[in-house]
Amino acid sequence: MYENCTIVISNLEITHFGSDYDLSFFENIREVHGYVLVAENLVSRLPLTSLRIIRGRTLFRLPTPSSLPPRNLSLFVADNMLNSSVGLRDLEMPSLIGE
Repeated sequence: MYENCTIVISNLEITHFGSDYDLSFFENIREVHGYVLVAENLVSRLPLTSLRIIRGRTLFRLPTPSSLPPRNLSLFVADNMLNSSVGLRDLEMPSLIGE
């Protein structure tokens, strides 16, 4: 379904993938207009190898206590390990540039 997708007009939320998923279709994504969320996955490798830019036109709002200011992020990665041997080990973003 997403095999030739190169630009994500909205947000890219990568969540709840088990260790047996083929995520090679992520290799083609070059641009995300919103935020990128990577959470609660058990895959060992996530190949966002062509991702060059996260525009952040929409930001991920990190829940914070009311006593702290809200945190709005363009990239958020969390809770991707089940234990020391199962979970995300390689988040591959070699093409990502900073501005």
